[in-house]
Amino acid sequence: MIQLENLWEDLVLSKSNLKRLVKAYNAGLVPELPYFIVGQTHLKNAVTKRLEKLDEQNFDRLILTSNYGNGKTNLLKYLKLYFKNNSNIKNFDIHFEYITADIDLVNISSMLLDVLNNRHYEQLIEAIQNFDENEVDELYEDFEDIPQYIKQLFQNKNNDKKLDELVQMGTGHLYYKSYFHNYKIKPFTEHAMTQILALFLNLLYENNKLFIFAIDEIEKLYDKSKTRLRNFLTSYRELIDISNKVNGHLLLTAMTAGDQQAREILDENPAFRSRIDKDRIEISPINEDDIEELVNKIISLLENNNISVNTTSAKVVSRVKSARQSGLIEETNRALLQEIMEILQNNEDYESIENIIDQFALKEYVKEKESQLELEDLFKSIYVNIFTPLTTFITSTYDNIEVNKQNRRLLTSNKDIYFFFKNTSLENQIINCKKSIQNGKEITLLIPNQMDFSIEENFGDDDQTTDKIDLVRYNPKQLFTLLELYLDSDYFEQEDEVLKALMKFFDGVL
Repeated sequence: MIQLENLWEDLVLSKSNLKRLVKAYNAGLVPELPYFIVGQTHLKNAVTKRLEKLDEQNFDRLILTSNYGNGKTNLLKYLKLYFKNNSNIKNFDIHFEYITADIDLVNISSMLLDVLNNRHYEQLIEAIQNFDENEVDELYEDFEDIPQYIKQLFQNKNNDKKLDELVQMGTGHLYYKSYFHNYKIKPFTEHAMTQILALFLNLLYENNKLFIFAIDEIEKLYDKSKTRLRNFLTSYRELIDISNKVNGHLLLTAMTAGDQQAREILDENPAFRSRIDKDRIEISPINEDDIEELVNKIISLLENNNISVNTTSAKVVSRVKSARQSGLIEETNRALLQEIMEILQNNEDYESIENIIDQFALKEYVKEKESQLELEDLFKSIYVNIFTPLTTFITSTYDNIEVNKQNRRLLTSNKDIYFFFKNTSLENQIINCKKSIQNGKEITLLIPNQMDFSIEENFGDDDQTTDKIDLVRYNPKQLFTLLELYLDSDYFEQEDEVLKALMKFFDGVL
């Protein structure tokens, strides 16, 4: 059993993490806080149980599901930081590898082989070269679909060029027929790729390397197409079926879906669900009793890093609980954290669209209009539809602001404001944002509440770039609804309040 000292205790911030924390806080943003995990005893116990047997078990797995904003990604990034500082335990080098699901690479074994090739190529070569050839016969027995590949791998382990080609073939980076012909190997089926992953993991284990793979956001496959998800789950099932032949290692997968939706998604492949049900953990929102602990940890974190807080913990806890109980904030951990930070920051320049709607007594009108837009199915293509009322509002209210529908942004003389939507291409938006920065513009990113987004991961941590970026969370459906109210003559009596509400929101981001 592996002894994991101080697991789940608060982590110490590095200088770079501290710099990002201070910067986010001073800019009025909600910083990422993967330095502590509040509550979640059931979750912690389940993860600890798997981690403690990392070197003894066969290839293990755990799938984490929850509604958006309840801490799946935060947990995975906490573990990544933990193992960065505790990478050598019981003579094993432990590597925690975090990736998000790739919608264009739906075979899970190919995803993990890609990680090994791109991040641990040298360790893989070393593991092959160090393996005791007296035990190769056992590999033939365990992985009977790839005997010729195993033979070629060890025959050529001291030939750098050929070994490189064979490893690249095994990880899927070389897939030309000529290479397979040269080595008299049949092109690999998906099942063969699963066996190659298992082979490589065993070789790495024998060379005292243990891996914890974390694949986040697998719901993206479901959002793209059910066929992609089914293929992913089928490959996952095949990996489970061969896991008894793999020594050590752990696979964590995370999916944004409530319990019922998670069941529906996993039911796309009943054979997979039957294997994974006992290994699924539902993450719940922080309960009422843990709010005080969360507030105290945030305040301590800020104060210990020379960030002044001009209120007391008791006052923050009282306001947060009141906001939650009255329904002013969603019952998610992200909404809870955002409310705490807004109270601590006392940010008067920007208010969330939800608070503005409540402030101007528009909640019932927004709800009524939202139901109408749902019936008309206008939210489905919100990333297109929102720009009709937005253009009318901006051109009639503000001077010298251009609406660029094609690139989903507002342009001022010194700033570009980008609208992000969950169902559009993130990559294209990032490219456009970088072009704005190169052209000397500052940018504001309007990011949906229910979309994970990190400036560091998408833009890097270069200060000359990130200093020009502001990030604002918003609710696209509520903003669209408010803009539609502005155009709807049936709500003439509320026109002034709607206009004031929209101006308050946009004044905060312009």
